[in-house]
Amino acid sequence: KSNQSRVFAMLARDLIDAGVSDAAPDLIDQGLLLLDRISFRKYRSDIMIDIIPLLIVWAITTRSQNLLRTSLLLIEEIGDISKRAVLHAELAKALATVAILEKDKPLFLDSIRSATSIHQKIRRQNCISEIIGKGAKTVFGKDMADIPRFLERFSEVPPDAFLEIVSALTEQLLERVKDKQQIITILQQLCYDKPEVTGTLVIDLLKKAERSGDQWFLSTAMELQQHISDK
Repeated sequence: KSNQSRVFAMLARDLIDAGVSDAAPDLIDQGLLLLDRISFRKYRSDIMIDIIPLLIVWAITTRSQNLLRTSLLLIEEIGDISKRAVLHAELAKALATVAILEKDKPLFLDSIRSATSIHQKIRRQNCISEIIGKGAKTVFGKDMADIPRFLERFSEVPPDAFLEIVSALTEQLLERVKDKQQIITILQQLCYDKPEVTGTLVIDLLKKAERSGDQWFLSTAMELQQHISDK
């Protein structure tokens, strides 16, 4: 059984590699079918680490969100949490790339939701920030500028990940909107609607003040601080 699994894993990898290199979807399909015949968990884990990057390349080339969604299920087989997180982030970013190419808003939202379930905090934060940063430069940018409404699509995500989305959206707001009164209005509305995000907004403004040396960010942080009831 062990030798069979090892051989099937090698064949699956070679078929998928050849399929991507030669733009031959039939070979890729045959390789994916062989995955079901790999019974040993170790070989399943190792082969996923090898083939997922290949599948990402092919999925972006063919704009196949279905293949990316299938790959998100396949990475659950990977035993190494760190390597799984790396591939999870790449898959979430690939979903965003296809969404941007296809101007598919629901898929773009799904790419952010996918990023929120990455287990490693720093990698999750960076992935969310990168996806939102890319989206802000596209047709989705206008929707994202209305932060309170945009956040309504993510009410079901875990609290920590929700705050990371808030932080990424705030970063884009501070970078792209030049009307400071508009920024204040949006941030105050956020604090009013969702008091739990106030602390995150204050920290983001203080970081921006530190990097830029602009006292406006400091004074705005102090204004928002008043929305926090816990001293």
